[in-house]
Amino acid sequence: MPAKPPTDGFVFPVPSNQKANQFLKDIAKAAGISKPITMHMARHTFATYSLNIGMPLEVVQRVLGHSSVRTTEIYARIVNKTVEEQMKKWDA
Repeated sequence: MPAKPPTDGFVFPVPSNQKANQFLKDIAKAAGISKPITMHMARHTFATYSLNIGMPLEVVQRVLGHSSVRTTEIYARIVNKTVEEQMKKWDA
């Protein structure tokens, strides 16, 4: 008998934030990474990288589930700082 499709709209189970952080801690340990890694850090990394490759701010906002683009603009400031630092190389 085939398995019933999930009724919650997800294909895979969604772990709690605490459980996901524990998974990340275990993975980091296995990989020899001593720096703590969390889902919060992963969201920041995703947002910053997405903006750096040119993903529109509004798209990043929707993916992260921010109700206000102002929240997402925090990540854009990081990207702008990176751009400014890279442009300073022209002054050398």
